[in-house]
Amino acid sequence: MAEPKANTYFKNFNNSCAVDCLLEGFYFSFWKDVSSKEEVGQLNRLLVQACQRRACNENLEKVREPVWTWLCNHVQSFENVGSTEAAVGDVWDSMKETDADKSLFAVRLHKEVVCDECGKTTLISQAHCPLLISVPNLESAGMDMATAVKLHVADVVKDTIRVAKCNNCGRRCLKSTDILYLDMPVFLVLQMPLIPQKHGQPKVLDGVCLPPEISLPESHYELVTAFRGKNEHFTVSVNHSGSWLHINDIGPRVEVLKNFMCRTDEGYSLVVYRQTTSEPVEPNDLEMAKGEVQGK
Repeated sequence: MAEPKANTYFKNFNNSCAVDCLLEGFYFSFWKDVSSKEEVGQLNRLLVQACQRRACNENLEKVREPVWTWLCNHVQSFENVGSTEAAVGDVWDSMKETDADKSLFAVRLHKEVVCDECGKTTLISQAHCPLLISVPNLESAGMDMATAVKLHVADVVKDTIRVAKCNNCGRRCLKSTDILYLDMPVFLVLQMPLIPQKHGQPKVLDGVCLPPEISLPESHYELVTAFRGKNEHFTVSVNHSGSWLHINDIGPRVEVLKNFMCRTDEGYSLVVYRQTTSEPVEPNDLEMAKGEVQGK
């Protein structure tokens, strides 16, 4: 990967900070993995192309334009160009369009669904990106993020699916489920709890320190990207060759962060971890983890 020169980071234009920090994070953290996959979705394909053009030192305003246009046409908070409502957290639902996308960014649950009426069994898969960490799970985990993630995934596993009608008998019924297995993505995307405010945008829950590593059953992750929203402005911190850089498109200003601590108090609301080990996760492993926490 070609490293940008000091004057080749994205500069803010008409409140472009949300798309700029997405492009910066993608360039430093996701590009290589996504470009190695075939049949990624439209947004990931455009982001890869943007990184390739950036590496060839093309004009960054032209590099930004196709991605920004796509977001304005497909993501509600980006609809009005130049709006401060655009939020980088709203982008991730579009990052799981294809199976290749899901393998990169979504936690995938594979379930056997049984119709209560006719007994027909069907295999259903669900994809979750980002994982929305809840306040109750954080409190149960004593604000420990790794444990909160285990609790959250265990909750998702236990969910039942309400299906409008059975594909076999056509009747409306509640379908019971059994989890077969869980696939963890290359990149684990976590959204911190947002507290509604009387005026302005929601505020991220204070008091959470996001660890540099998270260990889950059969999976280990390292923090690579942290998106920060503060005063209706987005910036991003990236782990580049062992050093943390904070990139702000106003200026632009690139700051080397020494002893980086990723805290929600500083406005970090959405973070991405990269997988270092991987095997299919058995649901019982998650249930055991949840039982250990509740037994404390």
